[in-house]
Amino acid sequence: MHLYRSALLVIALVTMCLALLAPTAMSKKSSKPKGEMIFAQNCSECHVGGGNIVKPDKPLSQSQKLATVATFKAYLKSPVGHMPYYKHIVTDQASLKALYEYCKTLKPSKQS
Repeated sequence: MHLYRSALLVIALVTMCLALLAPTAMSKKSSKPKGEMIFAQNCSECHVGGGNIVKPDKPLSQSQKLATVATFKAYLKSPVGHMPYYKHIVTDQASLKALYEYCKTLKPSKQS
C-alpha cells in the first residue's frame, strides 16, 4: 500500500510539473513572431507576400491603410468588399499592433 501511494505521489508531482511547464514550452514552439503568425492565419490567403489577389493593383504592402495603427484599425473595424471582419484582431490591441508592425515590413512585389 505504501508503494502504491508513493507511485501516485510521483505521478501527481510529474503531472503538475508538466502542466506548469507546458505554456512555456508551447510559446517557444513557434519561431515566427506573433504578427507573422496572425498574418499567416488570417491574411495570407488573399495577401500573399503583401499583395492582393482580389485587387492586384492595390497591394497590401503599399496601402495607405498602413499609414498609422489608428488608420489600420479603423479599416479592419469596417472592411469593404471581400475583406472579412476579424473581431479577434481588432479588439486585441497586442494582436492588432503585432499584425500592423508585420504588415509594415512587407515589401512591394517585384512583379508589379
